[in-house]
Formats: sequence, structure tokens, C-alpha cells
Amino acid sequence: WQRYITAVESVQREILDSCNVTKNQLNTLPMASPNPCHDFKILTPKLFYPISWMWTLNIFSPKEGYKFDEKLKDSYVLHVSSGNTFNKSVVLGKKTIYEKAAEKFCPVTYKVLWSRNIFF
Repeated sequence: WQRYITAVESVQREILDSCNVTKNQLNTLPMASPNPCHDFKILTPKLFYPISWMWTLNIFSPKEGYKFDEKLKDSYVLHVSSGNTFNKSVVLGKKTIYEKAAEKFCPVTYKVLWSRNIFF
């Protein structure tokens, strides 16, 4: 298994180096107070990856939607692109966290898909 470095990781590495912040320090930054550095605000990864990769399949589990606010309350995004989610379909009406996120943040698309009974 060969690890590929993404553009995001490359940019992150350069910013951390120029700001003299280690990756371990980044993971322990408080969410409420970003670390300023030059023209950047360094935010904790928890704001972008609120759900660990090991838990990603749970966002597609039926009736897990009630955990939406708890899991994503401080997040900017819900990142679900991984090997665990490849070719994963969401069945509307199953009350998953993913469906709850779509309903809240993509309401127009969600309503169209719901009215046509389409998977997304």
C-alpha cells in the first residue's frame, strides 16, 4: 500500500512549517480560538473532519440522524469521501446522519430528490 500525498496535505505541511506548528499541536488546538499565523488562521481538523474515518459508515446507518447535532455541532463540513463510503447509496426516509445533513444544508436538492424518490 503506497500512501499518496494530496494537495491539501502539501499545503497544510507548508503552512504548519512556516507557522512553526506541529501536526500534534494542530490536533490539540482549541476549536474556539484559531491560531493566527501570517495571513492564515489555523483551525483544528475537528472542524473539518468531525467524524473519524472508522465511524463514517455510521452516518449511513438507519435511525442515526438523531446524533446529527451532537456529531456536527461545531463543524464546517461533513467529509465522507473515503474507501468506506465508495459506492454507498443513501435511501431516503431512513433517518441517517447523511440524510439529515442533506436536508439541513442542501434543502433544494434534498426536496427534489425526495419528490422523485431518488437515491443520492
